[in-house]
Amino acid sequence: IIVFNYKGITKTIRFYEFPTEKIIDLTLSAYIIDSNNSEKLLDDSFVLSFLLDTEFDSVKTLFNKLSLNEILTNYVEKSRYFAYIAGIQKLMNVAGEIAVERLKKDDLNRVYEKIELPLSVVLADMENTGIKTDSQILKKLSSDFSENIDSLQKRIYEQAGEEFNINSPKQMGAILFEKL
Repeated sequence: IIVFNYKGITKTIRFYEFPTEKIIDLTLSAYIIDSNNSEKLLDDSFVLSFLLDTEFDSVKTLFNKLSLNEILTNYVEKSRYFAYIAGIQKLMNVAGEIAVERLKKDDLNRVYEKIELPLSVVLADMENTGIKTDSQILKKLSSDFSENIDSLQKRIYEQAGEEFNINSPKQMGAILFEKL
C-alpha cells in the first residue's frame, strides 16, 4: 500500500491498523532520504517532485483553490479531478518503487522499516490519546514564569544602565561588547 503520511492516516482510522511491512509511506521515505526539506514534505506534490525529480503542481494550484466540494459539484472539474487522481496514483506507484530503491541504496531501509514506520504508529496513537493536564497548574506556572522573566529583565536593564530589546542580537551585542 503506497500512501502519503501514514501517521496521519493511522490517526484518522484508528480502528484498523495496516501491517506496516505492507506500507510504503512516500512522505516518511522522502524525509529519511533527505530531512533538510522537512517543512516542504507536508505537501504531497513536493514529495512526488522530490522522489521523481521533476516538478508537479499542487491540487490547489491546478483547481484554482476550489474546495473539494466545489470540485465535486462541477461536472467538468469533477472529471478533471478524477483524471488527476488516477494520474497521481500511477505516479505514487513509480515514486514508491523509487523510494524503496533509494532507501536500500542509501542503506536506510532498516531505519525506515524498523524505526521510523513503527514509530509513526506509536506517535499517531500518542497524538490521539493526548495527555491529561491540570489547567490550574499550567496557569500558575505561566504566572510564575512571567514574574521571573520580568524580574530578570529589570536586573538586566539595571546592570546595562538602560532599557533595550533583549531579544535583539544586535542590541544585546552592543550592550555586552561596547557598553559593558
